[in-house]
Amino acid sequence: LDNKLQQWWRDALTLYLQAFCQLQVKWLHPSVEELHLKTRPHPSGDPGRQQFSAPFVLRALEKLRPADGACVVGLTMDDLYHTDNGAVPGEPVPTSNLTPFGKSSPKTKVGVVTFANLGDIPIFTEHFGRVSHTQRSFEDNMFATNRGATKEDKLVTAHCTKRHSTSATCYRRFVRRGLKLITRIAARVLGVKQCMSHLCLNFHKDFVPDANPFALCVSCEMLLCQQAQGTGKRPSPNLLRSLRDVEIRLQQAESKGMPTEELEQEAAELKAEHDEGDVVGWCLRRNEGLSNVLKRLGRQLEPIKIGHK
Repeated sequence: LDNKLQQWWRDALTLYLQAFCQLQVKWLHPSVEELHLKTRPHPSGDPGRQQFSAPFVLRALEKLRPADGACVVGLTMDDLYHTDNGAVPGEPVPTSNLTPFGKSSPKTKVGVVTFANLGDIPIFTEHFGRVSHTQRSFEDNMFATNRGATKEDKLVTAHCTKRHSTSATCYRRFVRRGLKLITRIAARVLGVKQCMSHLCLNFHKDFVPDANPFALCVSCEMLLCQQAQGTGKRPSPNLLRSLRDVEIRLQQAESKGMPTEELEQEAAELKAEHDEGDVVGWCLRRNEGLSNVLKRLGRQLEPIKIGHK
């Protein structure tokens, strides 16, 4: 919904969501003007930041959803609010009216997520140099109270000295919280109902960034498979027997030097049908994909520690 999501974070979200849902992720880039969103000014007074009305966002995303799209989830680094009742016209809404993390509508297959309340945002720059106003963290601004330099110089100094020692921690914390939040909302939007288990990411109570687990429980994972893939049933015994029979005939034909093109085509078709309805195989592919993505993201920690790109 805005241009404040850095490219590294877009890439991380794409990789993780594709592995989590086993669906292709496509980015849409509508402008606030295109969506005709209802906004309020941000309490900081920064003209580059604002507050979005979550109900208006959901209605706008519903119209934006492609015909072949399983769902649409809006992402923003700005605040969301669920109502502006009691707010002064043209002023920010009270804190009590804010939606801290996101909102979903399983019926219309849309949702919206804000990363504004997940803590400091990791900043990837070539030399840990100057940062834009929207990227400065609360800690950076606290450092700006030092004497002997301009406000801008103090902020840059704070960014350099503070980030060298904490950027890896900041990165890890933000990524863990953000990935849990986006996948929790995505699962809700896809139709996975709230869970009663506190050991499940989809736990029915309010999202707590450092308390909610990464994983879904078995029941919710099966529901996600059914909703995301339209599957969830084990392959029929007849299909398994047919697949085994073709594989045996294929091996025999290869050992005798006979043509195998037709058998290979038949085996490929049966295998595709088997994989489409194999919930166990779907879960195995999903868990392997999630593991690979997390390893890939984790490998970025060491370069961050020493201040490189």
